[in-house]
Amino acid sequence: MKWRTLLHLFLGNTCVLLCASVFAKPPSPPIARQAELQMLQTQIQRLPAADAAKHTHLKELASKVLAADGDLARQAEHLSPRERAVAEAQIDVAIAQLKAAATEPSGSHSIALAMAAQAVEVAGNSARQAPGAARRQVVVVVKPTNPSGQAAPLDVYALPLGVLLHAHLLRDTHLLQLIEALRFKQLTSPSVDQLESGGTYALWVASPNQVTAMTALVHSRTRFAYRTIKADTEPGTIEFSEASQVRLPAAAVSVAPRRQR
Repeated sequence: MKWRTLLHLFLGNTCVLLCASVFAKPPSPPIARQAELQMLQTQIQRLPAADAAKHTHLKELASKVLAADGDLARQAEHLSPRERAVAEAQIDVAIAQLKAAATEPSGSHSIALAMAAQAVEVAGNSARQAPGAARRQVVVVVKPTNPSGQAAPLDVYALPLGVLLHAHLLRDTHLLQLIEALRFKQLTSPSVDQLESGGTYALWVASPNQVTAMTALVHSRTRFAYRTIKADTEPGTIEFSEASQVRLPAAAVSVAPRRQR
């Protein structure tokens, strides 16, 4: 009888643990984003009556972000992982910018509000981008430090400029997925890949296969050198010097294998 009692206890505890692991999953990004939008709308409704103009502007911008999120949801299954990751990041940045603008002191000249309006416009354009839309081919070349030598192979990273400048506002897991999705498939030099149209991108180079460490660096708002390129213009080539690569602390280096996209 004793062993039967122990067996029942073991099976019962196992069931509890399995159920907990199933039902305790974090909310999916769309659900989390809807919660953020609801919080933003509540925050706007609580603004002082004296901020009527600001209230109206923020409400209009929040409605546009909500519409962008709806546009993204409707065509999500038809988007590539890269297209979806870019659009989601743009919307998340716009929401965070609006929340920051809503907390500014009354009567102040709202730089944050102007930045939020720009982020909302970018998010809307990204969410409405047709699946499989034309991309811009970009060639990245790294010049060696020693003219008679050859530059070491480097990774090429790309992020929408607005996302890079406000990366600290994103969830670290979301930022990691985005950086991995937009990292060029080939090492330099040259490295050839395509960028989704619809905005300005920041590009930089670094030692290969350090995605996790690079994500931490970007999320920490550490400044580093990058080049910008408009994804809607003609195809072109960007040159870096080998010395301009972004260097990561040795202790932070991690290895992430390249993924096929």
